[in-house]
Amino acid sequence: MFLIIFTNLEINSTRVISLDRLLSIRIFNIFFVSFCVLVLINGTNFIDGLNGLSLGYYFVITVALLSNNFNYSNLLQGDELLYLSFYLFIFLIFNQSNIFFIGDSGSYSLGLIFSFLLINIYTVNSNISPFYIILLVWYPCFELLFSIIRKFNLNFSPAKPDIGHLHQLIFNLIKNKFNLSKLKSNNISSILILLFNSFSICLGSIDIYHTQYQIILIIMNILFYTIIYKQLVNYNDKSKTKKFN
Repeated sequence: MFLIIFTNLEINSTRVISLDRLLSIRIFNIFFVSFCVLVLINGTNFIDGLNGLSLGYYFVITVALLSNNFNYSNLLQGDELLYLSFYLFIFLIFNQSNIFFIGDSGSYSLGLIFSFLLINIYTVNSNISPFYIILLVWYPCFELLFSIIRKFNLNFSPAKPDIGHLHQLIFNLIKNKFNLSKLKSNNISSILILLFNSFSICLGSIDIYHTQYQIILIIMNILFYTIIYKQLVNYNDKSKTKKFN
């Protein structure tokens, strides 16, 4: 929160009239921005359960930002964003090879850097839809919020780690069904998730100014996530039943 106050980071428009009125109140704006930043930071840590997933996800985001030729104010220049994408790609290769790991500090740093970057990009390019920015980060944010709700339903503390995340279920399915090594199962799982999100972000980049279009894509992503998650849970339950029988 102190960092947000010190940097004067603000979200002034969401195209939701009632929320925009509240955002005009400085103290509410500070708490709202802090909430958004914390959701992305923790969500990034949540998806970092597979090698290459968090690094690959933010690499996809940098490519999308570069393809749209945004103005970056004094925060970041286009060339610097290109360098950032290059570094992310190099780290991604080493991470996928099980040589380099970013750890909790790395995932928290990624979430913090990109939360500030994306909010500033929207501030400078306010003609784009704010929901395009949400689409860019929907996966780590929804992963966090979905996990909290899921754990509450299971009477499980949201603060405690578990192995019920979507990427872990996909990993278990691929590893058990095809009898692959952990590294191969890890890489295939992360690549599948990244391909889906790359496709989603590509669709969103077709019309970055159309709010309703971006909202539809976000809703479709959430529906697809929940359907796939339910199917994977059912598969795991059936596998456990067969195992014990």
